[in-house]
Amino acid sequence: MSSRPVILAGQTTLGQLMGLLKQIDLLITNDSGTMHLAAALDVPQLAIFGSTSEVATGPLNQNAAVVKHQMECNPCFLRECPTDFRCMKEITVKEVVDVARKILDKAKIRGRR
Repeated sequence: MSSRPVILAGQTTLGQLMGLLKQIDLLITNDSGTMHLAAALDVPQLAIFGSTSEVATGPLNQNAAVVKHQMECNPCFLRECPTDFRCMKEITVKEVVDVARKILDKAKIRGRR
């Protein structure tokens, strides 16, 4: 990032969130309402999935990438892991950064940035 992040969780209206999403180059998110809103707005995004299913609830847009490690226990759809949360713990920062760079490079080629 070229600037300090601003955390606005719980401080925006839906309309304000939509306006902010349209201004960003990339959203890194989990399986959430904001992920679906960004997909509807065609915002490039990287969605990290653990206990949920990217097939059932993934972002529906061409500018989205999913990072997920398939485990024998997922998708379980549990909010709290009864074992060791390996579906999320095995996702590395490097892996997320590498995918994010590919998305940003693709957006630059397409003239979005």
